[in-house]
Amino acid sequence: MRPLLRKPRGVELAGLAILSAWVAAWIWLGRYALLDDALIHLRFAHLLLRTGFLSFDGVTPSYGSSSPLFVGLLAVLAALDRGPLLPKLVSVVFYLLLLAITCVRASRSARHRPLWLLLVVTLGSPMALRWLTDGMETSLTAALAAVLALVALERNPGRSNPLWLLGFGAVLALTRIELCLGIFFAVLGAAPLLPVRHLARRHLPLALGGLASLALLVALFGHVLPDTALAKQAAPSTYAEAAMQVGRSSAASLTLGLGLALLWLATLLWGLLKSEPRGRSALALCNLLLPCTIAIIARRGQILHGVRYLIWIYVFLIFWNLRLLDHPGDDTSESPTTRTQPRRYRALAGIAAAAILLAWVFEAPAVARILDQRNRMFLAMRSEHLERLKATTGAGFDIGFIAFFTQGRILDFSGLVNGRRLAALSSEERLRVLAAAQPEFLYVTAEQASSLARSLDLNSYRISYRYLAATLTQKQEYFLALRGDRQRLLGAAPGPPLATAAARSFSR
Repeated sequence: MRPLLRKPRGVELAGLAILSAWVAAWIWLGRYALLDDALIHLRFAHLLLRTGFLSFDGVTPSYGSSSPLFVGLLAVLAALDRGPLLPKLVSVVFYLLLLAITCVRASRSARHRPLWLLLVVTLGSPMALRWLTDGMETSLTAALAAVLALVALERNPGRSNPLWLLGFGAVLALTRIELCLGIFFAVLGAAPLLPVRHLARRHLPLALGGLASLALLVALFGHVLPDTALAKQAAPSTYAEAAMQVGRSSAASLTLGLGLALLWLATLLWGLLKSEPRGRSALALCNLLLPCTIAIIARRGQILHGVRYLIWIYVFLIFWNLRLLDHPGDDTSESPTTRTQPRRYRALAGIAAAAILLAWVFEAPAVARILDQRNRMFLAMRSEHLERLKATTGAGFDIGFIAFFTQGRILDFSGLVNGRRLAALSSEERLRVLAAAQPEFLYVTAEQASSLARSLDLNSYRISYRYLAATLTQKQEYFLALRGDRQRLLGAAPGPPLATAAARSFSR
């Protein structure tokens, strides 16, 4: 019986130790760094635990989460720990799981280990640690996508447990609705490789699990797509425009997005060159996932806010392509043929790895600044007793942090959490409707405040606190501004009117 893993060499153990120390250092550096949406999910989880249904205010049902399963997982864990760092912990655990799965595949592959190791390096980049440990379901989605590729290409019928596969398909669809596309293309790509009997035993339960989750979502919410997708939908664009948006989102994440995109392309081209006819069909069919996704983005006019919507696609396709390249005779055999093959890759893989490491010289300080600024923002909000605004109504465009720390009623100008009706409105209509409620405090940037000037009297809001957040290219300053006698709730000295900050933005 072949061992699961061959005995690691000394150089591999040293590499694993370096990788572990690197990852641990970055996790510690960004230990308080959360994406705004992470605390949106946590608030959903707390209210789900309290009310028994998905809601952002405890009263109005809302399908405002991009991942119902992630919210459910947070709700279960929140029974043990209700702290704001819970989503951070969960995302770190699933990131480490994804990294472990990739390392195991690299260890088991004798034919294409350099390519697997390039994937490990890419997933260990500073940008990867920023996007995959930010408190969102991104790492969970990517880990599930990697497992989906391995499960769909499993050729041993004895490992096909229909009940397990049914549950796995259901989990995929509930994690993110887009993973249903992953199931579809996994089944499509496996069709040329496997007999019908095997497809029926393994892939049919997988597909049925996904369909069962879709039916559950319709039963619970009346529709499949979350309110977030509706709110972010715009006018249809051309395929070229959608492709450019995907390219920009990938490039903006530096060695993570560019590394994954280039590695996907390299594994696809190498697979098409080296595979036998059925393998080429399996590669071509499954890799249609990316162009199909771009077409959907174009059709919906979908707005991508970062690379996190694309990571699972790249990871799934790279796992798929490399797993196909490893067949047959995959894993730990060390025949003369498999010993010589890595030499052909070694030079190119070494150059690619060196290029990635060189890029980290410039990437690491930029990511460190982003994480440091998010740490400071988190700690400032946690220390200022914003829960004194619990009985008030606030509004903003990025409402995760302010909603969680104030626990107040929040109106979301972005339309993500206040119900389907508001999500379906245009941006202008939604702004007008929510501004008519006269929120008692605003949490906005200067640019966002200027967009409210026609609907709200910004002179009646005075700035109490300022928070800095950073992106790769700029710093953003958020203002917490209270109206009228609400100033006394925080005990902070009233600052200048919000209209002053908005006017500076407008003049620029």
